[in-house]
Amino acid sequence: FVNGMLRKFKSCKMGLKSICLFLCFSSLTFSQTVKECRENFSLSVNNELLCKRMINSLSLKKNDPVFIAYLGAYQTVWANHVLSPVAKWKTFSAGKKNLEEAVKLNSELVEIRILRYTVQQNAPKFLGYSTNIQEDKTFILNSKSTIKDEGLLNFIKAVNL
Repeated sequence: FVNGMLRKFKSCKMGLKSICLFLCFSSLTFSQTVKECRENFSLSVNNELLCKRMINSLSLKKNDPVFIAYLGAYQTVWANHVLSPVAKWKTFSAGKKNLEEAVKLNSELVEIRILRYTVQQNAPKFLGYSTNIQEDKTFILNSKSTIKDEGLLNFIKAVNL
């Protein structure tokens, strides 16, 4: 079986090397770190392409609560980039669902709670997604002294907490 597949690859115009390079590049493109997610989050508000790229990348990482939270946060930002009110509502609702799922999976992670806090703080009031602002703020402030990650501390400062 393997020999047959190799012969097919060799006869292909792209060749085995090209396919390997493509697969390596693809995996690098889609592998995001928490640091990259954090750094790109505020930029995505004004950068539609970056926001969409992050959503596509994070959609492949639905096995980690932090990445689920970032997916949800980026989806709520994406609602600002689409024009249709129906599309805005759908993407915001999907983002809200992912954020709440992440909190259910691990409510003790500050990274997840700061994302929900940020989204709820900035969501239009008529959407009714503001019920956890004070709870998340208290949790974040109480946890701040235990945080060792400088990037997360800077993220919290950027949100004015």
